[in-house]
Amino acid sequence: MARDAISYLLELRRNVLEGPGVTAAALRQAVAGQGAVPAELAGFVDKVRRHAYKTTDEDIAALRAAGKSDDEIFELTIAAAVGVAVHRTARAFAAAGLPPLEQK
Repeated sequence: MARDAISYLLELRRNVLEGPGVTAAALRQAVAGQGAVPAELAGFVDKVRRHAYKTTDEDIAALRAAGKSDDEIFELTIAAAVGVAVHRTARAFAAAGLPPLEQK
């Protein structure tokens, strides 16, 4: 059961970060924690990573005002959330003395 959940999480990450989308895969990967996030997205991405429940309509309006479409905002939000979920899962594995997530 746990192995299935891990496989699902890794497949989800692969699909979100490498699959087709309106945003470039490189940007989705950066937002997920695999690179530098552009300055205009940094505050929003940090909020999603740390306190997703605190995102507001104003945050979305600011991204729209910066030229981001709703599809781009959605993809970037999901990429940030999936990135932090995988990161936290990997840290939990390390804390429990389990093999790295990629090897499961």
